[in-house]
Amino acid sequence: MVRISNTIRERRNSLNLTLLDLSKLTGIPVPTISRFERGIMTPVVYKAQMLAKALGTTVEELFVIETGSIPEQTRSSQN
Repeated sequence: MVRISNTIRERRNSLNLTLLDLSKLTGIPVPTISRFERGIMTPVVYKAQMLAKALGTTVEELFVIETGSIPEQTRSSQN
């Protein structure tokens, strides 16, 4: 299973930015940024790039792909 987590909220808070501030910097609506922060939605690439630029970081540092291990039964059936 793959899960994408992010550090948008942590980065935004470290820069003392509100959701509204970040929205004004990126043009992304506040509710959408909130959904990104809570992991309800994952941004498309260009929005991820806009967020990273506004937060002074890279997309790679802003988002982390977490993968779980594949169960043995699933792994052996794939061979």
